[in-house]
Amino acid sequence: MSVHKRQHGLNLRSIGARITLNSIFTLLLTMFITVTAVYLLLTGYTKKYIMKELLAKAVTISELETNSHEPGIDSQHIKLYEAISGAKVMYVDSVAMQLDQRVWADEEEPLDIVQLDMPDESGEGLKRIYIWDTLERYFFKQILEGEAIVDIRSFTFSADDILLAGSPVRNADSEIIGGIVLLQSTNVFDQLNNIILGVLLMVSCVGVIITIVMSMMSAKRLTDPLFKITTVAKRMAEGHYGEIINVFTGTELDVLAGTLNTLTWRLDDVFKNLHQEQEKLKLVMNSLHEGLIAVDWYMNVIHCNQAFVQMMEMDCAPQKINENSDIGSALYKSMRGEKRIDHQWTNNSGRRLGTMASPFYGDGKLVIGAVCLVIDISESERMEQLRKNYVANISHELRTPLTGIRGMVEPLMDGIFETEKERQDCYKVIYQETLRLEKLIQDMLDMSRLQDGRLTIEVEPLEVSGILKFAMRRVEKTAADAGINLKLDVDGENTVCIGNDDRILQVVTVFLDNAISFTPPGGEIVVMARNDGDNVRISVRDTGCGIEPKDVPYIWERFYKSDKSRMRTPGT
Repeated sequence: MSVHKRQHGLNLRSIGARITLNSIFTLLLTMFITVTAVYLLLTGYTKKYIMKELLAKAVTISELETNSHEPGIDSQHIKLYEAISGAKVMYVDSVAMQLDQRVWADEEEPLDIVQLDMPDESGEGLKRIYIWDTLERYFFKQILEGEAIVDIRSFTFSADDILLAGSPVRNADSEIIGGIVLLQSTNVFDQLNNIILGVLLMVSCVGVIITIVMSMMSAKRLTDPLFKITTVAKRMAEGHYGEIINVFTGTELDVLAGTLNTLTWRLDDVFKNLHQEQEKLKLVMNSLHEGLIAVDWYMNVIHCNQAFVQMMEMDCAPQKINENSDIGSALYKSMRGEKRIDHQWTNNSGRRLGTMASPFYGDGKLVIGAVCLVIDISESERMEQLRKNYVANISHELRTPLTGIRGMVEPLMDGIFETEKERQDCYKVIYQETLRLEKLIQDMLDMSRLQDGRLTIEVEPLEVSGILKFAMRRVEKTAADAGINLKLDVDGENTVCIGNDDRILQVVTVFLDNAISFTPPGGEIVVMARNDGDNVRISVRDTGCGIEPKDVPYIWERFYKSDKSRMRTPGT
């Protein structure tokens, strides 16, 4: 039964196609005959109508000229008549038909000529055209004999065929004194014919389209159920699910359509769930700060997140990974060796990157690709190095005062110092080293409080110049020993601000210590204070080597230390 229905459906499809083709062929034949007949009738009627209208205009103009009671015609009248009629106007002079005698070829008999008056090139006067041809003279003689005629023909004064309409002009005594001739190009026929043909073709096309649509609708009603089922089946094969087949034929096709509907709904749910899971996975991967990339066996990129593109300094996500590159080498070795590969390298901008590549498997435990996690370890390595430097620096700074204290305590314990003066000098050294150690520890505590936001500062009105002078007195001896000149440059005495004198003194002292450390002997350090609107700007300027550009981003880094070879004195 199903085979029979299938054959029946194929027959319906074939019948529908034949019906459509027969309808289209019949329509085209009918349209061709109809359009041809209508075109011939309309063009003939249009030609007669235009000739009749032009003749009527010629008669009207000749009557106007007859009623004017003025013999002859001038250029102004001709211009007026051309504007009224929309055609070229010529005047036939009857006098030239009577006495003017010319010899034509070898003829000895005098021949009549026709004289035509029309506007010259300037438009101000008239120029005359003489007609010698016998047939052309006969046309104009008919007008001078009282006939109103219209014709299409060629003349010696025209390169192409023209449409002429002429009517005699009479005087007050009803005698013919001339004639008015209207000339019009035959292009007007071509233009109207083209318009008629275009309209007919447009109507024909509309008719063809309507007939084709109706024929297709008729055929579709016959084969629509099979077409729907076939279309949806093809769409399912292409991966489009969720479409519904609405077929109500009362046959087994309804059961088939219902089965396909159930199948496509279930497949649509399955793929929607897979798509949602895939989108969730992409969202998770793109939200990672670490770069992630997955490739197949042939190093084609399956997926990579934006962090990977940024770390690899690429303009867009790559389509394929070169196995000779750092990342490609790790992926390639991971797939071929079926093991995890850890690798580190430095990219073009100097960032330190670490990769962890692992293979992934398909059916049969076969390696089908690899996935790699890329981590920017530049900051962690830098922090590790800073930690090591910090421990080394603090150890060095703490060892110096402790060594001094120990060097004084041991002689005291051994009783080496006999005099009171020697013991007092020893106590003084111990006291100074203790103060130094206390200052170092206090700086470390202040640094921690500043970073944790736990440092409280009490502010009050201050005279900046006095603080700067006191800070310079602190380092005056150190600067003199280093051969450096200190200079104070204050913008007047009215440099008052709101602040904490201890903290300002602390910061300026640190800047002065750094300036002394990096200024060669013979240099100069200038401490300046300037009123800057509602603020007071304080600066310490030296003639030393300055800070290298590579160290500028780290000037606020805790315990960061520039190149030690550039320093003249040790410190944190």
